[in-house]
Amino acid sequence: MNHDKLGEFVKDHLLPRLTDLEEEVRLLREVCWPVCQALREKNQLHDIQSKRNFLKYIELDDMKKLLVMKADLAAQKPEFSTKTLLHEEFAAISSTKSLKEN
Repeated sequence: MNHDKLGEFVKDHLLPRLTDLEEEVRLLREVCWPVCQALREKNQLHDIQSKRNFLKYIELDDMKKLLVMKADLAAQKPEFSTKTLLHEEFAAISSTKSLKEN
């Protein structure tokens, strides 16, 4: 396989497939993680290391979106954590930027 054919193969087959897989992972993360995390945590500041591990490759805006979704879900059930610690939770996980008010 020469250089041109390899480049064409990457462009026509590999890159579109990678894009599809990234979108699938994003959608699954958005649908599954907030629900599962809201169910398993005792409060918003519980299990910060696990949240860091899961969210470390995610852009800060996407991280904020997931945390807000989780907080909204958790606030629907009184036995779960509430939205009141969202700023502290975000700060503990991201350790860089502060969460702005919605």
